[in-house]
Formats: sequence, structure tokens, C-alpha cells
Amino acid sequence: MSEIVEVRPLPERSPASPSVVFGHVIAIMITEAVLAIASVIWLRLSSAGLPWWVYAFVGVVIIGGYRAVLALKHSFVHEWQIPPNPWFHAALLAVLTVIVAAPMAMMLSFQNERLLVLEAADTKRADFYYAVGQSLPSMLAKPTLSATDVQLLFTECLQSIYLTNPRAAKDQDLRAAAFYVNSQKQLFVPTGAYSGWALPSTIQTLKLDISEKGHDESDDHYCERLGVAGWTFVHNRGIRSPNVLQPQANEHFCYKRFNADQNAPQDRAMVCVTIPKLGQPSEPIGVMCISSVREGVFTNSDAGLVSIVAAGLGKFSPPELAPAAGADMPRR
Repeated sequence: MSEIVEVRPLPERSPASPSVVFGHVIAIMITEAVLAIASVIWLRLSSAGLPWWVYAFVGVVIIGGYRAVLALKHSFVHEWQIPPNPWFHAALLAVLTVIVAAPMAMMLSFQNERLLVLEAADTKRADFYYAVGQSLPSMLAKPTLSATDVQLLFTECLQSIYLTNPRAAKDQDLRAAAFYVNSQKQLFVPTGAYSGWALPSTIQTLKLDISEKGHDESDDHYCERLGVAGWTFVHNRGIRSPNVLQPQANEHFCYKRFNADQNAPQDRAMVCVTIPKLGQPSEPIGVMCISSVREGVFTNSDAGLVSIVAAGLGKFSPPELAPAAGADMPRR
């Protein structure tokens, strides 16, 4: 005889209590509403304006969300009942409005904060640019320049480049130096005639021999002893190089390290122009250079500004070239 097996149906899962489901939904919506209201208040305090189409878009999203919530009751007929209370529907619309507006409120408030920071930076930049625009011409108009004037001139020159050249302003690693020629046909940096980032006083020990090339002197040796500043002086021609450590094919100068015994960053991008003699612009008496430890920093506008500043440096008389130091020194 075959055994009769009784098949019993699985017990039905009791649906969740409507009050429990409804309570969970309300708790979630209240939590999101609190966060959204805080965002809206933040947006209100930041005084962000919105165009009309944003409000229209938000309205469409809110109505769509409202209709989607109402449609859920057809999927959860036994678990979730939406009461036909107009106050409940008004509250539901209010919560949806705040929830939809929350991401927009946070993004706009962040954007407003960023704009305020940029506006403050632009104001500060404009004020400083005005100050430099006023002081630089007055400094260059002086009949003579002292060592202190040269320091201020270098500072304003570098700050002007920072204001107009974002790449230079990124790390603010520019430095400037002025070289003058002495009676021994050497370019040297006078006391205080240098300024900028990580530029040690040992630069004053740098001497560039710009005497004529010897008959038995090789081209490489002549190039090395001239350095970039010496090449600029001898050829009476300014240079703007993206990287003096790796000259391009049309750049025939050689970079000479002034602190080879130190573990300091070396120049890469560089601008060098001659310092013209007063009354005789075609006759140089020195060279002004600005540099950066990064490549490709300077623009043509930067080179033009350096040329203007270098023209004013002809009014500076280095104490090392005072008449007491020797009567055969070139004077202007």
C-alpha cells in the first residue's frame, strides 16, 4: 500500500501592521526634513538668488514625487493606507518640497561661499595692484635709487607678476637679482641687490667673467664662464627661457650655478634683460634677472615688466663701484 502524504500549506506571513509601516515612513521623512530645513535656512542666510526656471523645475519634481508617493498605496494596499486627510497631504507636499530643495540648497550655499572667497581675493588683488601701480612709477621717477629702493622695486616687480600670472602665483617661488659690471670685467651682485624666495646671500659671491674670449679658449668654457646673465650682457639682448638647465636649440647660453656647494633648488624658468646706462640706452651697465625653480613660468608680459624695472636700475650706484674703490671703474 502506498503511503498517503499530507501536504500542508505554508503558513501565511502576517503583514506588517499599517501603523508600524506608517510610523517608519514618517520617521524617515521627518529625519530627512530636519536636514533639508537646515540646508534651506543655510541657503536663506547666504542670500542666494535663483532664476525662475529653477523654481519651475523644482515644482515639477515635487509634484512628480507627490504623485509617486500616492501611487505606492496601490502596491501596499494592506500594509500602507494613506488617510484622506487634507492636512496630511499638505504636510506630505511640504516635506517633499524641503527634501527636493535640500541638495540644491547645499550646492548653492557652497557656491556662494566660494564666490565670497573669490570676491575677497579679487578685492585684495585689486587694492594691491592699485598700490603697486601707484608706487612703481613713483619709484622709477626718482633721480637716484638707494639699496632700499632696489629692494622695494624688486618686491613690487615680483608681486606684480604674481598678480597677473596665475602660474607664477601658484607657488610664489620667484627671485630677482641685479648684476653690475666692475672694472675687472666681472658681473657681480651688489649688497642688497637681490630678493625673493630661497635666495641666499651667497649669490654675492658669484662673479661672472665677461671678458673677451681668449684665442685658445674653447666655446664651451667661454659659455660656462659667461653664464646666462653674462651672455645677456655680452650680446646686449634679453632672454626668456622656459628652462635654463636644458636650453633649447636656439638658446646658446650656459647656466652657471652660484651655490653648487649647497643643496638648494636651482633656477629653471628665467628672464634676463640688460640694465641700460642713463642717457645711453644702447650701452649696458648690468643685467637684471628673475627666475623660478619651475619650468615655463614667465610670459612676454613678465619680460616686458622686467625691462621697465631694469631701465630704472640704471639710477642705482652700487657702493662697490664708488670712486674710492678705483679710478678706472666705468661710470655713467
